[in-house]
Amino acid sequence: MFAPTSRFVLVVSTFIACTAVVACSGTKPAAPTAPTPKPAPSGPISALSLSAPPAAIKVGDTFQLTATATFSNGQSATSGFDVTWTSSDTSVATVNAIGLVTAKAEGFARVFAFANAISARTDLLVSGRRLSGSVVMAPAAAFLSVPGARVTVTDGPYSGTSVTADADGRFTLSDVDGVLPLRVSAPGFDDRQVTGDTASRGIMIEMTRSDHPVADVARWSVPYGDARQVHAAEMTFGLRSSGRVDLSTSAFLSSGESAPLCSELRDDDNRLLWSQQTIWQGVARTTLTLESRRRYTLKINDCKAGRPTMYEYQLFAVHPD
Repeated sequence: MFAPTSRFVLVVSTFIACTAVVACSGTKPAAPTAPTPKPAPSGPISALSLSAPPAAIKVGDTFQLTATATFSNGQSATSGFDVTWTSSDTSVATVNAIGLVTAKAEGFARVFAFANAISARTDLLVSGRRLSGSVVMAPAAAFLSVPGARVTVTDGPYSGTSVTADADGRFTLSDVDGVLPLRVSAPGFDDRQVTGDTASRGIMIEMTRSDHPVADVARWSVPYGDARQVHAAEMTFGLRSSGRVDLSTSAFLSSGESAPLCSELRDDDNRLLWSQQTIWQGVARTTLTLESRRRYTLKINDCKAGRPTMYEYQLFAVHPD
């Protein structure tokens, strides 16, 4: 009658005993090993380096430079040692006793850090807060500038700031910053509304003539030194109505950067209406008033050298339809 109870007690006792054996015979986890501490920087300074300045620095910007010293035991630190800071041109950029730099004016300056007769330096190029660019006639590939174009900021803190493009269509808006809404206008052209960012290296603004002309284009190229190189090229076009014609020519020659290029325009009576000489990649361009119902030939050549060294050219004539 008591046998089942005895067997239960035996089983429980055996389980407890087995558990105890396992617990007693188990391996305890090893205590974590403390990491070996790095040796503290010690000894004389063997090298000095500076943090990099911002990629773009404008007048009025401030930023922190940090000096890192490497000691003779191979360890580095950014503090715990004395640093002397200087600027090569304080009119462009100044630096204070803790390495804080202030950009003062456009130009170049070099900042030095000295620690225990060891030095490091970094170069700074400070640009003005401005937007530069060029205004060209459509198509932009023709490299036909729009001299006298007026570029005006239309909104924001610089609203009303304006400048007139020079004879090559180039302009610079000074003392402006950020993304600027612009209106571009020029006599004989449709107005343009564009935006320009002073963070960019420059912008190209393309304008369309108000008479909405057509463009005759001749383009050709082969690899440099190819046997198919030529020494001259030409394009013929006609006008159904008289009016303004904008011309441009350009080419690449494998004969060198000093090689001349000659461009000209002749009418169907072979009269010379325009000519210009440029060097190598230079663009020849002009604006003429031409008669209707005539054929005109725009030419470019190597100024009669007669050697086939022209491996790329493009000719443009923008004229009334």
